[in-house]
Amino acid sequence: MMPSSMQALIAPRAFLALSWKRYTEHLGRFLEVSLWMLVPFFIQIAYIFLLTSTVTDTELRTVWTSNQILARTLQTVVMTWVQVRLIKLALAQNPKDEGYIVSHPHIGWAFVLPLLWVNILTGIAVFGGAIAFVIPGIWLFFSLLFSGIIVVDQRLRGLRALEASYALVRRRWWPVVGRVTLSGISFLGMLFLATFSFSLIFRVLFGGEALQTLSQLNRALLFDGVVSVDALRAFSLLELQDALIASIATPFLVASQVVLYRSLLEANAAPRQEG
Repeated sequence: MMPSSMQALIAPRAFLALSWKRYTEHLGRFLEVSLWMLVPFFIQIAYIFLLTSTVTDTELRTVWTSNQILARTLQTVVMTWVQVRLIKLALAQNPKDEGYIVSHPHIGWAFVLPLLWVNILTGIAVFGGAIAFVIPGIWLFFSLLFSGIIVVDQRLRGLRALEASYALVRRRWWPVVGRVTLSGISFLGMLFLATFSFSLIFRVLFGGEALQTLSQLNRALLFDGVVSVDALRAFSLLELQDALIASIATPFLVASQVVLYRSLLEANAAPRQEG
C-alpha cells in the first residue's frame, strides 16, 4: 500500500480516457510516424518475389535464411527508430513540436542505438527473472517499463535508464500494473478488431479460400519447415498485414505509457515539493 502522504496516480478511468483522447486526437500524426514500420516489410516482399522468380528449388532455403537475417535486422532498426519518434510525438506539448517531429524523419536516429541497447538490457533482465521464477520476471517487466521513454525524454543511457524506471515505479508498482493492464486490454482489443477487419476485407476481395491457402502455406513454412516459392510469398504478405495492424495499434500503447509516465513524474515530485 502507498503511504497516505504520497500523491496518487491518475485514476484508472481518467488514465484510459486521456490515453484514448491523446490517441484519437493525434491519430493522423501518429500514423504518419508509425506507418514507416511498413517499409522493411515492403522491401522483404520485393526481395522474396524477385529472388523466388529466378532461383531453383534447391536455393530456396538459402533465400529463406538470408531473408530472415536481413529482414529481421532491418525491421529491428526501423521499428526502434519508429519507437523513438512515437515517444517524442507523445511527449510533445504543442502542435508546433508535433508538426516538426512528423515532418522531419531524421529526428530519432540519434536515439536508435541507446534505445536498442536499453531494450536489450530490459529483455535480458525480464527473461532472466522469468527463468529464475515467473514472479520476478513480471515484477521486472513493470518496473523497467518506462526505460525507453526515459532514454528519449531524460537522455539517460543503459543501466541508468533502467535504474530511473525502477525508481519511478517503486512504491507504486501495483497502481502501475493496474493501469498498464487496462491499456494492454485496450491494445489487444484493437489488434483483434483490426485483424478481423482486414481478414473480412481480404475475404471480400479475394475469397475465403485464398486467405486459408495463405495461412496454410505460412504455417507449413514456420512450423513444418516446408520451404517453397508459394510459402515464402505467403509469409511475406501475411507479415505485411501484421505490420499494418501493429502500425495502427502501437501508437495507442505508446500514448498510454507516456500518460502514465507523466503521472508518475508528477506523483514522485509532489512529496519533494511539499517538503
